[in-house]
Amino acid sequence: MLVTKIAEPTELHDPAALAQELLDEAYRSDLNLASAECFSGGTIAAKFGGSERNRSHLAGAFIFNSEHAIAQLLGRNPADIRQADPDSLAADMALAAMRATGASLALGIVAPRGIMRFGPVSFSAMDERGNKWEERPSANDLPEREIAGQAIAFFKRCLRSSLERHL
Repeated sequence: MLVTKIAEPTELHDPAALAQELLDEAYRSDLNLASAECFSGGTIAAKFGGSERNRSHLAGAFIFNSEHAIAQLLGRNPADIRQADPDSLAADMALAAMRATGASLALGIVAPRGIMRFGPVSFSAMDERGNKWEERPSANDLPEREIAGQAIAFFKRCLRSSLERHL
C-alpha cells in the first residue's frame, strides 16, 4: 500500500463551495465517495448535501460521537478505540467506510477532543486501489469551519491524486 503524506498549505475556503467542487469532480469522474467522522459532530457530512446529483455520488457518510459506535463499525473493543492513535484510527475509519458503502474513495476524520474542541485532528483517505493519504493540520484547536474546509480540501486533493495515478 502506498501512503502519501499531503502537506500542502490549505487556504481557508468556504467548506460548502469546496464540497460542491469535490462532488462535481466525483460526478465527472463517475466515482462514489464516503466519509467517516469521529467526534466532529457531522461537520463534514453536512457539507455534502444539496442536489440529487450530489447525493448520487456520495455513497455514505458515517458520523460517530461514541467509542462504542466506532468500535462497532471497525469490529473492535471500545477500549481499543479510546487508546488508538488518531492517524491510524482515521485510516481504519476511511477503509471501513469504503468497504461498507462500496465507495471508490473514502475520507476518515478524527477530532479526538470532542465536538466543541477540535485538535489534534487527523485526516486519512483511501481509494479502492489501496492508495492512502494522510494529513494532520499543523494547528491545534482549530475552529469547526476551518477543520471542515481543510478536510474537504484534503479530500479533493486525494481525489485528484487518485485519478492521476490511474489514468
